[in-house]
Amino acid sequence: MRVTNRIITYNTQNYIQQGLQKLTRTQEMMSTQRSIINLSDDPGAINQLLLVKSSLSMNEQYVRNIKDGMSYLEAADTAFGTAGSLLQKTLEYTLQAANGGMAPDDLKAIGRQIDQIIDEMKDIGNTTVGGKYIFAGTQNSRPPFERVDANTITFGGNFDAVSREILDHAYYEVNVDSVNHAGATINVVDADGDGKADAGGSLVFKVYDGASNVTDTKTVSYAAGESYDGIVSKINDLANYAAKFDKQNKTLTIQRAFFGADAKLKIENLDGGGNLIDGQSTSDVKPGLFSGIFDTLIKLKNDLLAGNAQNLNQYIGDLNNRHDEVLRYRVRVGARESHFESVQNQLLDQVQRLNQVESNLEDVDIAKVSIELSQHQMVYNASLAAGAQILQVSLLNYLR
Repeated sequence: MRVTNRIITYNTQNYIQQGLQKLTRTQEMMSTQRSIINLSDDPGAINQLLLVKSSLSMNEQYVRNIKDGMSYLEAADTAFGTAGSLLQKTLEYTLQAANGGMAPDDLKAIGRQIDQIIDEMKDIGNTTVGGKYIFAGTQNSRPPFERVDANTITFGGNFDAVSREILDHAYYEVNVDSVNHAGATINVVDADGDGKADAGGSLVFKVYDGASNVTDTKTVSYAAGESYDGIVSKINDLANYAAKFDKQNKTLTIQRAFFGADAKLKIENLDGGGNLIDGQSTSDVKPGLFSGIFDTLIKLKNDLLAGNAQNLNQYIGDLNNRHDEVLRYRVRVGARESHFESVQNQLLDQVQRLNQVESNLEDVDIAKVSIELSQHQMVYNASLAAGAQILQVSLLNYLR
């Protein structure tokens, strides 16, 4: 076989290029300290490596979720501790007033102290974490509790659970029920399924006490073609109410916060002529922490300001019950905190182990790669020098 200058040139360039590729690859490994840079570097290990990285990413997100949930729980725990201290102070004032021999002006002075405690308790109900009100449900961008007058506290949040996913498909609530509430679901007229009312009408909400007396009535009117999302916004603007629209099932769910003697909510959906489309009444009231506290404090304050000491022994029992209720909520929050901490420790241990597996799969042996880098550099330089000698094909070389 005749070896031409072209063949020699081609082979020399090929060998130099191969050496350069090996040198570049080794330099990349040295600079990144990773043995797998491209998917084609180690197809056998890349699948396992991707699974490890995916697990690491998920676990790190779960840890972030836990830390976020822990901030809610820790703030609630602190709030309950402060609420318990205020109730204890209120109990001391009430015991002082119940000892007898106090003049009406002295009772009024204690009543004014209780009035200040009501404001402090409202502020506890408006506790925030990262700009979010922890006792407002998911409607947590504004303060949930407002004292509209001396004897009325209203709730402006909703009753949805605030949850965090701390493991795969494992969601746990990080908030607590802050007020007594109940709700019902009614059917709406939306024949074409466009999420808008087919005709005008009105929603009537009636609140009843334990003796079936109407204590409050609210009406929300709507026009033909008005979106049910817009109607929901109107309901949510009412104090103590929260609503949601289910477009698929064509239903409205309305819930109301209960304070004092409120025991039941009746909802009526009327057409433009006042005829009943659908009506529902709530049954069981789900308890919340602050409803009973505010009810007891307001009644106690009013009796003291009126100089009435006859019911103080009853208030002492009520305050003890409210204090015990705060402790029960605090225990629940503490148990959830302990659960989150346990899961967090488990996840951090898994992250450490996964980091080790990831390191075993893609980290390089620095000493070994350093030697290989020197070898490839030497081979590459030698190839360049040899090529320079072999490819001397000028006219002068030919004449010699």
